[in-house]
Amino acid sequence: MTDVVVIGAGAAGLAAAHKLSQAGARVEILEARTRLGGRIHTVPSTDRFVPFELGAEFVHGTNHITWDFVRKGGFGVRKVLDEHWVYPPMCKQSEFWSSLETCIAGVNFNTPDKSFDQFLRERPSPCADEGLVRLFVEGFDAADTRKISSHSLKKASEDEGQDSKARLERGEGALIVWLETCSRNQGVGIQLNTRVRAIRWHAHDVEVVADINGSEATWRAPQVVITLPLGVLKANAVAFEPALPTETQSAIDGMEMGNVVKLVFEFDEAFWKHRLGAKNFGFIHSQFGPLRTWWSRPLAPILVGWVGGPQATEITDHIGVAERALKQLSDFAEVPLATVKTAMRQWRSHNWTADPLSEGAYSYVGVGNMDAPEKFRQPIDDTLFFAGEHTSDIANLGTVHGALQSGVRVAESVREMAF
Repeated sequence: MTDVVVIGAGAAGLAAAHKLSQAGARVEILEARTRLGGRIHTVPSTDRFVPFELGAEFVHGTNHITWDFVRKGGFGVRKVLDEHWVYPPMCKQSEFWSSLETCIAGVNFNTPDKSFDQFLRERPSPCADEGLVRLFVEGFDAADTRKISSHSLKKASEDEGQDSKARLERGEGALIVWLETCSRNQGVGIQLNTRVRAIRWHAHDVEVVADINGSEATWRAPQVVITLPLGVLKANAVAFEPALPTETQSAIDGMEMGNVVKLVFEFDEAFWKHRLGAKNFGFIHSQFGPLRTWWSRPLAPILVGWVGGPQATEITDHIGVAERALKQLSDFAEVPLATVKTAMRQWRSHNWTADPLSEGAYSYVGVGNMDAPEKFRQPIDDTLFFAGEHTSDIANLGTVHGALQSGVRVAESVREMAF
């Protein structure tokens, strides 16, 4: 028996537990993985000063909750170079953001919502660089353009604008470690390798049933904070007894889980400098090849390749993709493939779509479901509280700051009611 059970030790769960325990609540976190962080997954590279980010990587915008944590944790921050290249041919795209914003600005809130694909097909005049616009939505939003709400894209564009990006110098994993330390110091219990199977609930009385190494264990509390990824909720991996209310279930059904394939390569040298002018070139948007967006790291010769949306769903052989990706880099840099292979130290990836504890990368809004995140934010009988990036404001979906914000929001809701 405890005051609050938090399901999931990603950014949302740890932020909620941290704030609740600060208010004096007894909190237990149940985490199915053998590590903390969820879809934040930071691992060391050969150069241990520049970590590999196999999951979330960027700090977006000026969200005060995120930056408050960053300041309190004393994390070094480095701004991301916001320069964009398009290939082929390799050329710098100075109007990258304006072409995207001009296209999305054509979405009309006064007409029925439609998929972004339908919006593009029905426009009286084509968007400039329509191929690049589609590529951006698939990559940045991890979305299928046939499913994503065009209204949600316009809403996000208006709310976030050209938000700046930064990285934590020690990786997003450093934030997770800091939140874990704060939480443990405040008395939070954290159970790893604990996979929740059922949530049996009535008003102010919750029983959480989980598997631990093949054995069943049960936790009870008046409130539970559920930070399971949207993909896990959509897969019905956890049984709710009784079933969730219609409004909450419609939120689950009305949102989509995006797919991403991300590969991180470390090299002995930046063989691309002579073509792109610097070791740190910003972003390359490739109209061909297995990985459609590439970016560089400023402190080491590390390149990240990324593809989102339907193309990512089709990729199951990451070794084969890595081989083809090296050929992409050879073409970008105009150097022999043998040079690229010789320079490579190591590469890593993680298949989030095939991961049963995430069932995808991050969420986006389906057509006609602009109110789905708000439905998620409504407590159920002041007993079940949902948090996670899929419950954040539309502009913050799919981000760490959206997850952190949701955890703090839920903690405040529980605290106001019970403590």
